[in-house]
Amino acid sequence: MLNLIRVTSFTTMPSGRKLKKGDQLRYDFRIENISDSIITNICINKEGEEPQKEGISISPGLSHTISKTYFLTLEDERTGIIRNTSILSGQIPTGEIITEKLTGLNEIK
Repeated sequence: MLNLIRVTSFTTMPSGRKLKKGDQLRYDFRIENISDSIITNICINKEGEEPQKEGISISPGLSHTISKTYFLTLEDERTGIIRNTSILSGQIPTGEIITEKLTGLNEIK
């Protein structure tokens, strides 16, 4: 019902140094409603994070982009890999909540 595409970019791009704790990563999520009905209360949360109470609505065939900021952790810096799971949720007209998980790995160079 929802199609999710994630694009990653660095908000604070280091000049000539390795990425480290505190550097910012920006995720742009393009969400497309591929169903034939409106989907309401669409939210994106990081796994383990408290879900938002209210979100956006997207009509059939339309899309919307939501941006989120992630701050690199010491573990990200130490391992050289950012493991990140995002959870997309929304409500269909019957009242049912639908969810989709997107897990990504980004190598830190």
